[in-house]
Amino acid sequence: MDQLSEWDDACHRQYGRWAAKALRLDQQDRKLLQDHAALRRARGWGNGFEQAFYVDEPIDAAAQNAVDTNLLRPEEAAVEKGIVTFRPQVTCVA
Repeated sequence: MDQLSEWDDACHRQYGRWAAKALRLDQQDRKLLQDHAALRRARGWGNGFEQAFYVDEPIDAAAQNAVDTNLLRPEEAAVEKGIVTFRPQVTCVA
């Protein structure tokens, strides 16, 4: 999601170009990526999202753990959980 949303200058734009063609992103997909970008910009790199979701556990468990350990607020975890599962062929991989 980080790369596809192009939320930061360090994101590699080729992923977004690939997704636009290969995944045929629709308006809802683009809205979710914009929502992800807004969440990420608010915290920046290394301030919760990487620690929460760059893990080897199911998204539901990762989101709950992020809340339980105060990495993310409940509303952030809930929104991000919905975003990172929007397309089964797009998997977050560290």
